[in-house]
Amino acid sequence: MAGSYALQAMDAGLIGLVFSNASPAMPPWGGREALLGTSPLAAGAPGGKRGPFLLDMSPAVAARGKIRRALRRGEIIPLGYALDAEGRPTTDPAAALGGVVLPIGAYKGSGLSMLMDIFGGRNLGRRPCGPRRRSVQDVRPAAGRRPFLPGDAAESVRLRGGLPCAHGRLIERVRDCPKAEGFDEILIPGEPEAREEAKRQRTGIPYSVGDIMPVQEEAARAGVAPLRLSEHPLG
Repeated sequence: MAGSYALQAMDAGLIGLVFSNASPAMPPWGGREALLGTSPLAAGAPGGKRGPFLLDMSPAVAARGKIRRALRRGEIIPLGYALDAEGRPTTDPAAALGGVVLPIGAYKGSGLSMLMDIFGGRNLGRRPCGPRRRSVQDVRPAAGRRPFLPGDAAESVRLRGGLPCAHGRLIERVRDCPKAEGFDEILIPGEPEAREEAKRQRTGIPYSVGDIMPVQEEAARAGVAPLRLSEHPLG
């Protein structure tokens, strides 16, 4: 329970943020292979007389334990819980257990899981990040030890077998994950925005008349030159 660590901070009157990575059980959004962990995130803040705030959550839609329980009871699971081994949405708990659970909020849950992996594995230097990590271990730094690695040291930490344990390696594995049904690529958090920025640098930013006129009018009131406009894309 990640929240138990946040509670320790709250008992001391502090805000607590807890990051941990976990063994692979979930695909990146658009993938169908268990590559990311259902890594817990916890955050807590004292609340005085009105009570504390404590968030303890996984980036997965549902725990595999719920799927096992449905299988034992002969029940179906809601669509959106999991994919089967071929990357297809399923309501069959047996097929789901042979496949992967899905992240909450589509790409948002996938991004959260990657965040937990990077913060909980790479920067501590005590647990590998990425899909080849071993079972969950205690991640608290020993007394007097630096809790985070400097950038150059973090880049040099390696998994068994010599694989670099840097978030670049995690991104590489996410991109190469087998695709789920209906997907032809897997995007990394921030990549859609970067692509859009590169496109707009070539072609300009499109505005409707209703968007641009208030800006031009405000420029006139302020005594500054109006925005330069083009009737057609620039590139």
